[in-house]
Amino acid sequence: MVFHNLLSFNVFYFSINYKGKYKIDWDWLKVQEIVEEKNFVSHVKLKKSILVKVDGKTGKGIIKKC
Repeated sequence: MVFHNLLSFNVFYFSINYKGKYKIDWDWLKVQEIVEEKNFVSHVKLKKSILVKVDGKTGKGIIKKC
């Protein structure tokens, strides 16, 4: 039900292929402050802001560490 709510409210999300062209910086994420952790999700507090941009027409976006 949550996924349906994301789509119905036009909330954008990123799906990253683990072995694809684009990589997640896991080492950087591991050193962030953990606010709450569950089995499959970690809520972290970042030391610096990040920039997130999404083109609603093409569905393409970028996440950049500042």
